[in-house]
Amino acid sequence: MAQGYSYKVNKSKDGDIELAVTVDKARFADEKAKAFTRLSADVSLPGFRKGKGPENLIEAKLGTRLYEETINRMIPAITAEIMEEEKYNPITQVQYSVKKVTDDAGLEFSASFVDFPDFKLGDFTKIKIKEESAEVTDEDISNSIKRLLELDRQQKDLIRQAEEKKQDTDEADSKKDTSAEKKEAKKEEKPDLDKQVKELTDEQVKDMKIGFESVKDLKDELRERLKADKVRMMENKRLQTMLSEAVKASKVNIPAKLIEAEVQAGSMTTSSVSTSWVSSLRTFSSHRTPQKKNCVNSGARRSPNDCHRSFCL
Repeated sequence: MAQGYSYKVNKSKDGDIELAVTVDKARFADEKAKAFTRLSADVSLPGFRKGKGPENLIEAKLGTRLYEETINRMIPAITAEIMEEEKYNPITQVQYSVKKVTDDAGLEFSASFVDFPDFKLGDFTKIKIKEESAEVTDEDISNSIKRLLELDRQQKDLIRQAEEKKQDTDEADSKKDTSAEKKEAKKEEKPDLDKQVKELTDEQVKDMKIGFESVKDLKDELRERLKADKVRMMENKRLQTMLSEAVKASKVNIPAKLIEAEVQAGSMTTSSVSTSWVSSLRTFSSHRTPQKKNCVNSGARRSPNDCHRSFCL
């Protein structure tokens, strides 16, 4: 017996844990008295001031609320104490089940959850990553200029079309029709971007109004930006490769319930659970302090301050 309760741990090979807890009469009575004090303050009885009156009448008026408040406060608190003592790190929401509750015998309940699994890291020194070049080629720059020229052409077309719409006279409408015909004819001719890139002049660069005064300035800026993009992409690819190889080199016991939950949710297939789960382990390991959330026990919602953060994930 420890702090007014005893418990037994039932653990399966899949990491499922069930805590069978028995709370003695004294601990239950103490928690019930605290709940009575909190709830009785809002009870009104005929002939008595609010919160005042015979305890047996107040308790009768409270009815099941008194037991619900007692259980909802006591079960999470005791479960959290046990988890801290046993050093459990649940990765699923704790499921409670009240087995027995009486004033004479106290409380019996169970708490079930899946514990953070054991895993063995591999030898990461054996992981070899192929180095790639971040060199920017002339073709890369040419392709970027082509995209800029195409965007510039589209923008100028929009401006021209907007100006045409402002003409509201018959003569303007006639010109508009003519312009539209020319536009259709122009659409049929695909611009030769390769030729435009080769013949690009400083004046054309200025006319694009993108902040550059010469072809050289534009190419230098594009080369610098493209190289930065390549370096960033290479680093991301390198990191993903390292993580993938680390997963392959490590051994993780994935809880069966977690796989079932993922498959039922339709978020992934069984074959892809392993990689995702190891990713979850990395995230979980870096955030070992769980967040508080609302708990719902026996139909009563409790505030975050009443909920022990060890199991409300």
